Amino acid sequence: MDYIHLSDNAARQVIDSTTLFNEVGRVESLSRQYAGGMYWKRQGEYEYLVKTAPDNRQRRIGPRSESTEKIHLEFVTRKA
Repeated sequence: MDYIHLSDNAARQVIDSTTLFNEVGRVESLSRQYAGGMYWKRQGEYEYLVKTAPDNRQRRIGPRSESTEKIHLEFVTRKA
């Protein structure tokens, strides 16, 4: 197999470009978890957490509790 010799500078550029490409993919993957929104919805005497998707679909997470408060806080914090 024939190899093309790269100068040190060219090799550094390849390494930097590859690292950047991989990091962009990782961050895009993480950002998909925080697409859409999350809010508290009150219905009668009940209040529950709702997650919305970018296409406006909605999914109930659960009634307001310590665990759903944590979920909401983490979502809002990470999204910011």
